[in-house]
Amino acid sequence: MADHGADLAGLLADSQRQWAEKLKKVIDESHGMWGAGDLKYAVHDALRLPAPQGDPGKLGGLAAAYSTARSQLDQVQMKVEKVASESLPNAWTGQVGEKAAEVVKASADDLTRCRDMLGKGAGQLTALAGALSEAQALHGRGHAPLAEALALLHEITVAGAPDPFHWDDDKMHTAKARAQEGIKPIVDAAVKAETAGRAAVRELNALASKALAGRFKNKGLGAADKLVLVDAALDGNQVYGSILTANDVTRAGQAMDRMSEADRVRFDPLFAFQLTTGGRPGDPAHDNGEAAKARWGEETRRVYDTRAWWHFGGGGMWEWESDDIADDEIGKHTGAEYRNVDLGSRDKRQSALTEIERVIDDGKPAPVSVRGDGGHQMMIIGHRGDQLEIYNPWGYTVWVSEADFVDNHMGGASDDSLPNVKSIRLPK
Repeated sequence: MADHGADLAGLLADSQRQWAEKLKKVIDESHGMWGAGDLKYAVHDALRLPAPQGDPGKLGGLAAAYSTARSQLDQVQMKVEKVASESLPNAWTGQVGEKAAEVVKASADDLTRCRDMLGKGAGQLTALAGALSEAQALHGRGHAPLAEALALLHEITVAGAPDPFHWDDDKMHTAKARAQEGIKPIVDAAVKAETAGRAAVRELNALASKALAGRFKNKGLGAADKLVLVDAALDGNQVYGSILTANDVTRAGQAMDRMSEADRVRFDPLFAFQLTTGGRPGDPAHDNGEAAKARWGEETRRVYDTRAWWHFGGGGMWEWESDDIADDEIGKHTGAEYRNVDLGSRDKRQSALTEIERVIDDGKPAPVSVRGDGGHQMMIIGHRGDQLEIYNPWGYTVWVSEADFVDNHMGGASDDSLPNVKSIRLPK
């Protein structure tokens, strides 16, 4: 399913939508005799724009294949679940029997997840095929009025200038009206294809990120262990998501393979656990509120307080300092090296969404810089549907819609004081 998500990225008609919108703007703003040349070239270019790319028939066939596989898995899942709930407990008791039941239950749960993912994938592909077919038909409706407009403009212009011998105001007005009539369905088609493509890529990438069992590569776990661990990782409240992300699983396996036997026994505490308890849980000298606050302050100063003479007495950090910190403080845990991506325009924010979703679904948080009454950095840490989960180091986590992210309405994540998205750090 991950491969299909990657292929679908080619359906995103960013450049086509942008070109169509630019041509529409030229057509709308071309007036009178001295606008005839611009109108003529814009209409000519609009006629050359291809229809949204993709094959609805192949997408529909792929959706049908997913549905068939889902039906087959459904039959197998029911049989395995019956073994887990009825046959095995009646035939096998004791600790070994309990272990066997645990594995069989995990197998049934995994089959259920696979069945559901295939069903959701089929639904996304079916929706995309339908939207793409509609977009291609819509695009075709623009050609006749655009061709009529171009024919009229040829009659009243010479190259890119008005023809003084054949100029006709009425023909210019008619040509513009027909051009506007023709460019509208072309713009609408590009928007429809882009929107449907983004939704499909977003959801398919999210489904692919949940395929965790194959990410366990470490030598110390057998197939049954991996299956049971994945079952535990995903057996939680769906509102809050799974315990482990795909990147967590991969990194955990790599870390376990590097461990000596002594390291496996000792196994250092998690970072947050270290901050709150000092690594000595239950010790009143270390495991108390004041000590935890002090450790938090020290860690904040170590990471964040990068003030030097080039800050001219101010606090915070520059973008290049943020890149280095992302590599040092996030990359060493996620295995990623970060780069700065400018998000200074709506199109840049829209284009970056697919990659942001994929990175977050893979368990790699992304620092995002915002502006307004000053500057600030927050962290995108989660993704669900068309919502992004934002951690604000002021002490809270909020969900914002992707539409608000694209339209620079991020004030909801920062007391309305920092609504504008400036840049983001994404893995290379």
